[in-house]
Amino acid sequence: HPDRRAAQIAEQQKVWHLDKSYHGLVFADPDSVVRSVQMTLFARIWVRFSWGTNLDALVGLGPGEVVVILWHKLETRWNSFRTKWDHAFDGPRERLITRFSRVVRRLNGRLTTRIWQPETPDRTPRPWSERQPLTEQQLNQTLPALPKPASYDRWRDDEFFAWERVAGQVPILIEWIEPGSLKTVLRKLPITPTRYAESQPGDTLDEAESDGRLFVVDLAVLDGIESGVSFGWRKWLTAPIALFALTPDRQHLLPVAIQCGQNPDDTAYFTPSDGERWLLAKIHFQVAESNYHGVVEHGTLCHMLVGAIGVSARRQLAPVHPLRVLLEPHIEHTNGVNIATRSLFGAGGLTTELQSVSLRGTVDLSLRGWRTFDWRERSTEREFSRRGVQDPEILPIYPFRDDSERVTAAIRGFVTAYVDLYYGSNEEIVADRELSAWFDEMAATDIPDGVELATITRPTTRQDLAAFFTDLIWRISPYHAVINYRVYESMGFVPFTPTAAYAPPPDPALDYGSEDWLWSMPPQDAIDAQVEDTWNVSSTRMNHLGHYGRHFRDRRVRPLIRTFLDDLDRVEQEITHANKGRMVDFDTLLPSNLTNSIHI
Repeated sequence: HPDRRAAQIAEQQKVWHLDKSYHGLVFADPDSVVRSVQMTLFARIWVRFSWGTNLDALVGLGPGEVVVILWHKLETRWNSFRTKWDHAFDGPRERLITRFSRVVRRLNGRLTTRIWQPETPDRTPRPWSERQPLTEQQLNQTLPALPKPASYDRWRDDEFFAWERVAGQVPILIEWIEPGSLKTVLRKLPITPTRYAESQPGDTLDEAESDGRLFVVDLAVLDGIESGVSFGWRKWLTAPIALFALTPDRQHLLPVAIQCGQNPDDTAYFTPSDGERWLLAKIHFQVAESNYHGVVEHGTLCHMLVGAIGVSARRQLAPVHPLRVLLEPHIEHTNGVNIATRSLFGAGGLTTELQSVSLRGTVDLSLRGWRTFDWRERSTEREFSRRGVQDPEILPIYPFRDDSERVTAAIRGFVTAYVDLYYGSNEEIVADRELSAWFDEMAATDIPDGVELATITRPTTRQDLAAFFTDLIWRISPYHAVINYRVYESMGFVPFTPTAAYAPPPDPALDYGSEDWLWSMPPQDAIDAQVEDTWNVSSTRMNHLGHYGRHFRDRRVRPLIRTFLDDLDRVEQEITHANKGRMVDFDTLLPSNLTNSIHI
């Protein structure tokens, strides 16, 4: 009934809001999450009790569950208080919040059976050379009870370093250098033909360019981002640019040069012929990419973005709207876990504690990522073509692209059939007022609950609508999967990818010994936290793509779901077969490993 439907939407708009009070970052209002009924029983107990519900919430739970929930009462109240108070970047408030948050995490670690080691309180950072780094033997012993990622045995290998660009935790940065356009890259990274030949024996720079075998990864987005201090020690963050090349037979992708900065006038580049300086350059590149990954691609363009879109959908689409019904299983738990995401970006959060970025740097980098994000350019149609790497003839080694396109085709088939089921013509799309209101609010920048995604445009055809939902579910499921569930493989063994560098990048004027790279490694407590965090994050799955249970009450949807699951089974077999010919198994996008929603 239209009146009842309008009343439901009006009620939802009282419940669901966005909160932009934290330096303009777009989060779901925590109060909206608490008031929402779209939560699991455990989440309701956790959040509501943490915000002051009575002891009746604990009836029927075991002693261990009671202890955990009681602890979360303190921790969540602290996080709530902190996010309201930590708007300042500097000064005693930030130091107080950081220290108390560290105490909270240490106690939480004890409750979950891990004893944290003593920490050095924050103070004016001491010279990095005063710190006694861990030995390589100690670093090799940081995974005593966990499976060893592939990087454990290959972290020094240059080809494995290049593999990370096409099958790592953020494999969306590599760009093709078209023949004739190398000069643009050389303005930033002025590698000479001689140095190239030293780096790639049997190859020349001119031949590599004319054959279209050159690629670049440029982390210019990090330029000027402030690094911070953790455990009393300064951290370093660079904005590197790196050159990669396929071998003449196009069978191997290799790194050619890394420059740990954007200005060649004050930053040298290094090649594999530079010995220990080359190893240090690779470490700093990995640190930079992990900071971009954590703040921009994961925290901002997965959690914040999908959370805000979900809030807007719940504000503008009635619960029975077929698009709201389609979206709900794909935003399950997202805004609940985003309360924790917000705390990560605050003073004392794991982002500023474990990664190189400072509090100010975290906020600045997140805002850069949000404001430069283009929904159309980052769509499934443009994600690879905009970087020139869609054609396997150009870049034959690209597991993320190949597996992503297989999964995307299955998603597109399901979504297209679903849209066609409920919309008989393009005119019905245009006439859908709730749909129009949703897209208008997502694009709005001048209202409190506007999502500020100006590059999202209102669909006018069934094809447009199906493309939007394909892109959205792709970002929620396979894209978030590679960003989230790949972290242990990429960062579980800290020497390969430390999340922060504790010594400066290589200097061409200095000589480095075989153990000098150890100074860049984090201290023991940071390493423990990095391993714990990456393992937990990459191991938590609460649902599976395409497995909707009884969510869809319309019987007409059931055959569409069966076809979707059949398509995903076929994709599973194709990826399993493809993995037999890969340097390292890339199982992240196996449909059996994909989730319906972002919940960790």
